[in-house]
Amino acid sequence: MERELRAAWADALRFKELWQRAKQRADKREGDLAPREAKVRDDELDIAKHKKDLAVRERAVAEEERSLEDKRADAASGFASEQLKATEQLRGKRDALQIEINTLEEELATRRTVGVSEERAALAKERLQLDNDRQALEQDRARHARDAQALAAERALFDDQKRHLERKHEQDLELAERDVALKLARPERLREKEEEARKAAEEEGAALRALLDRLGERPERLVEENARLSVQIGELEDRLTNVPDAAQLENLKALAARTRQAEADAVEWRRQRDEVGQRLDRQLVAVGDLETAREVARGLERQNAGLRAALDEMGARWGELQAQEADRKPFVTLSGYDADPAMLRLPPTRSGELTLRALADEVRQRMAGERQFYYSETDVRLFLAGLASSRLHLLQGISGTGKTSLPIEFFRALGGNSSVIEVQAGWRDKDDLFGFYNAFEKRFNETEFTKALYRALLPANADLPTVIVLDEMNLAHPEQYFGTMLSKLENLERGAVLDILNSPVPNVPDLFVDGSKLPFAENVWFVGTANHDETTVSFADKTYDRSHVQELPHTYTSFPASDQHPQDPISFIALKDAFDLAERQHRTAATGARRFIADEVRPLFTPLRIGWANRLPLQLDRFVPVFLAAGGTVTEAVDHVIEAKIIRKVRDQFEITPDQLTELKDKLQAAWPKLESGGSPTRSLAKLDDEIHRLSGGIG
Repeated sequence: MERELRAAWADALRFKELWQRAKQRADKREGDLAPREAKVRDDELDIAKHKKDLAVRERAVAEEERSLEDKRADAASGFASEQLKATEQLRGKRDALQIEINTLEEELATRRTVGVSEERAALAKERLQLDNDRQALEQDRARHARDAQALAAERALFDDQKRHLERKHEQDLELAERDVALKLARPERLREKEEEARKAAEEEGAALRALLDRLGERPERLVEENARLSVQIGELEDRLTNVPDAAQLENLKALAARTRQAEADAVEWRRQRDEVGQRLDRQLVAVGDLETAREVARGLERQNAGLRAALDEMGARWGELQAQEADRKPFVTLSGYDADPAMLRLPPTRSGELTLRALADEVRQRMAGERQFYYSETDVRLFLAGLASSRLHLLQGISGTGKTSLPIEFFRALGGNSSVIEVQAGWRDKDDLFGFYNAFEKRFNETEFTKALYRALLPANADLPTVIVLDEMNLAHPEQYFGTMLSKLENLERGAVLDILNSPVPNVPDLFVDGSKLPFAENVWFVGTANHDETTVSFADKTYDRSHVQELPHTYTSFPASDQHPQDPISFIALKDAFDLAERQHRTAATGARRFIADEVRPLFTPLRIGWANRLPLQLDRFVPVFLAAGGTVTEAVDHVIEAKIIRKVRDQFEITPDQLTELKDKLQAAWPKLESGGSPTRSLAKLDDEIHRLSGGIG
């Protein structure tokens, strides 16, 4: 029996807990509706504030319009029509914006009116339900006076929970709705359980009453408790009937969605309102900027007028300068030579037949007596014979051996002309050597090299031997800056010309051909001096093959020079005739030298993969006769050619051994009597000894 009473009491406590939970949900619904009412009131306040801001904005626009009218009245007559047009456009834009603002306000008012009306109806309905709930609670308190103390405690707890809920942030409406929907999903089961519980309670109450009657105790208290529980169950059933159904929940969700949309629309309308205001401000500012721009434009027009006048004046001045430039000569110095009477006067020269032996001795004596340059007879003969064999000389040797002085003093002794060109390491093409034409200034930048070439053509120098010395020739690659000259030097007999300009120009010097080309003077030789160290480059084989190569000794021996009387310069034509005469007189010796080189010397160097082209025999035809006519021997002439032009190539063959060079040396000395009995190739043998020593030191 005691167990049954405890079970009945547990059921009664459970029903009480269910009633408390239902009461808490109703109170929570009341708390949730309070923030929404506050939000609606805030929206109404925002709408009122928005209307007030629009009114202020309209007043500001009206003031700006009045200011614009004042500015329009003060504008200049030429600018008034355009400003009026711009103002009308701005007014049209302002009216359009005002219409847009009014439309947005009407739409906002409509949306808010509909939303607020619906929201108020829903809130009134909710308030009615809450009023009913409060009345039911008051009736419950009256009927349960005996539980007043317990209800007071529950009320205090309720008040504490309410205050706690008011301090919290607005809770998520969807979670509350999901909770209500979940509870609504099982109302029927709850009613059935409550009905079963009521019936069971009545049955148990009757049983307990009968039991108490049998036991002799008073059942009034149990009856009263049973009646109270029945009333509570009925009240719970009534409360359950007042819980919103699914349709009402959907309505609440729709209202919440519309509220959020209205808030988003209000934010967007505020943004559009601000944007419209900013655009209107910019348009009003643009009017002032336009007026300023007009003033600036008028100032610029005045400035342009002044500039046009200055340009016209400069154009007239430019025309005068062009007229003056039409008479200007692009080659200032060369044209000056044409007008110099001294350059047009023919000098006296020694003509007639020259004896090359006497000429070599005279030149040597003059260099020693007048300038104290003591060169050996062999070196003078080699240099003179080189003039006959090639227009390009390469003088090699250590610094201080007189490489630059030899050609200058030699041609001074002949009575000829000389010029020195200092080669620069940065030279890359012929413009560095010849100069270039400045099309803007219409002037050619004349170099000393071009001036020397032109001076050699003038009547005062045309029959005098001329030398142009390229000092330190291998500081840059001669094949780059001197390449044009290398090809021209082989075509002198066919009337070679130099392309100084790319196209003809007016007022060129008198001796130019076709307005752009400089004839090549036959009386000019080129001598390049060369050192071989880390600052220089090597000559290419094609440069060596076209040149007369001569290496000067380290030291010279002085000798007493005989006095030489002043004489007229040597004629170039006379010197050339002397070379031709020597070639005819010593043709047999030249032929023998060519045959010796071809039959005896070439087979010795072929195994070493050393050869030479046809230029060497042609140079022998001119070199050997002149060297013999100047007092030399065939051995000296051929020995020099082999040493300077052939053995030089040994240094470039890295696979050659000292034993091969020793064998070559022996065979060359053994074959020499076939050229000239009693002779010996001393220069060639000494050069081979130097190479053998170099290679021996390199391998061992």
